[in-house]
Amino acid sequence: MTRKRWCLLTAAMLALSLVLIAALVVIVDPFEIYHRALFYNPPYASETQMYSGAGVAKSYTYDSIIVGSSMTENCRPSVYDAALGGRFVKLSMNAGQSLDHAKMMEIAFRTHDVRRVVYGMDFFSFSLYYNNQKAKTPDYLYDDNPFNDVRYLFNKSVLFTHIPNALAHIGTPDEDRTRDSMY
Repeated sequence: MTRKRWCLLTAAMLALSLVLIAALVVIVDPFEIYHRALFYNPPYASETQMYSGAGVAKSYTYDSIIVGSSMTENCRPSVYDAALGGRFVKLSMNAGQSLDHAKMMEIAFRTHDVRRVVYGMDFFSFSLYYNNQKAKTPDYLYDDNPFNDVRYLFNKSVLFTHIPNALAHIGTPDEDRTRDSMY
């Protein structure tokens, strides 16, 4: 085998491997960034809310949102649906600051026609400066630029932790049950 042929074959195998990895992440999509869960019930956890919140804001069907820190995690969107009308979804962030809430609302307003916002305003949310975050927001999931999504498509923890966790919850997805029970 010549060097040129070996290089071309190696490059082709590498490119095919990268395409297959990206396809796996897009198909399973553990944080529902590109689409709702197709064949599993999403295992939402409070330690990944900055990631899953972006997916919920982009992929769920809603016209109203519940935004806030951990105090709003206890809310059941179905109760708000019945009391205030509309279809609510929870966009809570454990230990979320006002900057986190602003980013979450920006993505909701950009992707949906939001008619109502229930904003849980507790002391902790406003106890620090506006631009002081507890954890770094994965901004690449909150924008519309598909080119910076490589950080999601080739993320080690997405591939080896979150995809296996999602596949452990295989079953028929139930958006209404998930909306009420997340976090």
